Amino acid sequence: MIATQGSRAYVLTAAHCVQGSVDNVYEAVDWRDCEAGGDSSKCFASYQVVSWQAHPGYDSETLENDIAMVIVEGADATTAFTPALADDSSVAAGQVLELSGYGRTYAGPADDAAPFNTVRHKVSVNLEAKTAKWLRVDATTGETACFGDSGG
Repeated sequence: MIATQGSRAYVLTAAHCVQGSVDNVYEAVDWRDCEAGGDSSKCFASYQVVSWQAHPGYDSETLENDIAMVIVEGADATTAFTPALADDSSVAAGQVLELSGYGRTYAGPADDAAPFNTVRHKVSVNLEAKTAKWLRVDATTGETACFGDSGG
């Protein structure tokens, strides 16, 4: 979430994450806790999606403009959000970034029956370089974003 306005909140994510239907946005360590049968005490927030829009120039072949906005209902004055940067002048090589997501930490075959995690993981990485389009992080530690962390 990058902003709130009254009961609405704005979620910045990847365009390829909003292809098809987007029904809910959850705030939980394990997203299953926000689903029927989950431990609702561990579901910190569940937001109903009002609308979503991928960048009009998004290209699923090249992933050009792979960015989207999701608008949700259910925010209030206590809803936490991380504001988007007005510009990238405060981001520089040498800084530490925190990456998080539910991506795949298993390095086995792609057709594995359970390739994604249900528990959100996070890692701190060093920013090696920044260009107009990319942030390059130091992955030599073996800890970085995982397949499926898009939009995190």
